[in-house]
Amino acid sequence: MKKPRRFLLEKSINYHNLKRLYITGKEAHHMINVLRLKVNDKVILIDGKGWEALFKITQIKKKEVILDFEKKLPTLTIPTNIHIAVSILKKSPMDWMVEKLTELGVKQLTPLIMERTVVKLSEEKLSRHLRRWKTISRQSLKQCRLSFEMQIANPISLKDFLGQLSYQNKCNKFLLWEDEEDIKLAKLLIDKKSKLADKEIIILVGPEGGISKDELSILKEQNFLSVTLGPQILRAETAAISAAAICSFILST
Repeated sequence: MKKPRRFLLEKSINYHNLKRLYITGKEAHHMINVLRLKVNDKVILIDGKGWEALFKITQIKKKEVILDFEKKLPTLTIPTNIHIAVSILKKSPMDWMVEKLTELGVKQLTPLIMERTVVKLSEEKLSRHLRRWKTISRQSLKQCRLSFEMQIANPISLKDFLGQLSYQNKCNKFLLWEDEEDIKLAKLLIDKKSKLADKEIIILVGPEGGISKDELSILKEQNFLSVTLGPQILRAETAAISAAAICSFILST
């Protein structure tokens, strides 16, 4: 028996005494014209905020699918609070990174504008990119079985980002730095697992051209601890995904 396919609700609904749903738009099109689901087929609907339930298709119209509620399903989440802040990358690497960070259960992604950020975009283009990243993340959420979507912040300068962090005292801040040789992220997490498990972990990844001296100095002043993933030099998207995977595995097992 095939597992029910997962679909993401495009808008919030009232779950109290929920018995029937009417699905239109992209998800209805996917059910009707792509997957060609039939009456009595079962699907899972999620809202990206921790709610998901099993439904049965009772009627299919040209552009609408009518479903009856069957049962509430348990949520699946990664018990870590990982926040990745990364210099904005070129289109393909950034899109791929967004997809993989969602799969790994990262709670938040903050795109940064730094001194050596290669991608220079107008506010209008940044807005379009942000919408695309959110769409990619939501689509990835349907595939990876998690119940909570990754929050993607508006692109922000490093200075403004650090200004926001100044109000947070209970987070652990790490900088992936290519010149760090002594402090390995994996070993540090293992050694301090009990102290880090319930706190937000912020991992900052700079641009391909590296972090400037001024930025490094500011980050040190803001108590970012420089760490390494190993002796090799990684692309920014690879470093961000690897760091998230290491944190997720060590702190959730």
